[in-house]
Amino acid sequence: HVAKDTVNDLLQYAFEKPDCCYRTCLSLRLRGRKLDNFSEIGSVSGLKDGSVIELVE
Repeated sequence: HVAKDTVNDLLQYAFEKPDCCYRTCLSLRLRGRKLDNFSEIGSVSGLKDGSVIELVE
């Protein structure tokens, strides 16, 4: 279940994809705010159904 995954877990998943594997510095952002890599996705303040989390280089 994604809510229990950490931001770092999702970043690791992205790094394993061919489009991202050559990148060295990625972050996840919600409404422009960088998410803490150790936060569980389900505990991110302001995250709700329909929210968009951006993958930023």
